[in-house]
Amino acid sequence: MKNAIACAMLSLAALCGANVVAAAADTEQSSSDASSRLIPGLRVTARFTPNAIVSGQSTTFSWSARGGASFCEITGVPGLDFGGPSGSLVLTPTSDLQAYVFCEGPEDGQVGSASATLTVQSANTPPVVNTSFSPTSIYTGQSSTFSWSSQYATSCSSTGAVSVGSTAGSQSVSPASSTSVTVTCTGPGGSTSSTADLTVSPAPPAPPYVWGYANPSWLNSPGWAWIHWQSTNASYCNYGGPFGAIYNYFSFSSPVWITCYGPGGSASTVVWVTVSGFGANSATDGGSKAAAADVRHLGLDLTDRSLQHVAFEINGDGLTDLLVVDTTAREAYVVLNQNGRYVLARTISNVGRLQDIRGIRVPSAKGHLIEVDVSQ
Repeated sequence: MKNAIACAMLSLAALCGANVVAAAADTEQSSSDASSRLIPGLRVTARFTPNAIVSGQSTTFSWSARGGASFCEITGVPGLDFGGPSGSLVLTPTSDLQAYVFCEGPEDGQVGSASATLTVQSANTPPVVNTSFSPTSIYTGQSSTFSWSSQYATSCSSTGAVSVGSTAGSQSVSPASSTSVTVTCTGPGGSTSSTADLTVSPAPPAPPYVWGYANPSWLNSPGWAWIHWQSTNASYCNYGGPFGAIYNYFSFSSPVWITCYGPGGSASTVVWVTVSGFGANSATDGGSKAAAADVRHLGLDLTDRSLQHVAFEINGDGLTDLLVVDTTAREAYVVLNQNGRYVLARTISNVGRLQDIRGIRVPSAKGHLIEVDVSQ
């Protein structure tokens, strides 16, 4: 065993060179030769818990060897020399320790090793305390996890929304308002406190939701159709109140976009009316043809017949935005108008035509979180 351990520690050819040379040569031989087999190493772990104490405190040294260890040699830990594949020992050291564990398996050359370090501070070292909330900001009704840890402490207490009874741990909290938690830990070297803050904000208003339908939705020739809509969490819509109907004349197949607004943002839905034999790449009163918009800097040429497009106000800023579909690439693009400069806000895959887009929602003050409803 001593030679196997020395080989693992030092990798010296003088101690294990014969085996190393044989192993290299055996890779050329038949796999039936036992000396040519790849011998798995042992997975050895070693640790002190805790790994930092003050003089006079206790710690637990533990080790484990996975993979069939039969014997371990331990150095650097008072009271331990040899042991089985796993074990532990409680000790109260007065100085730093560096432990080494070397284990040997039942097969020749099967070894593994690990090490662990213990830091022992003087008895007058004050505790070190860490506290945190994750996340640090939530809405009313949501939860956050408060965590605390300490070193060189024998006990901890707290004030605030969390009751602490150990030197480390975590708790989930759901306070109704912003709060702070202070943890004070005491040890041989005195006391130390740490405070963590949690911000609780009122839940944001729910974004609107709008749906609509056409009656009739199919015309055999140009004619009139009713467009109906209803919404929730909305104060008004682009055609009037949060619900209602309009009577439109359709000379060709086209969409009507209905956009509703509320404290929580805006939402849009599209109602399609098909006029048999009369197709067009444009919209009715709900949007404009958008041919005048120049978005070539985004790689979108609206004169390209493979692009379908419609213009309407999307994000509640009063400016006309664009919805473009590349029927060849099967992608849709939400393009926002920022004071005359168009920027690409969202790309949606697997959209073959404008009719596949059923709705768009924009949470308040979060234009980058635009949600697009695509019919499948």
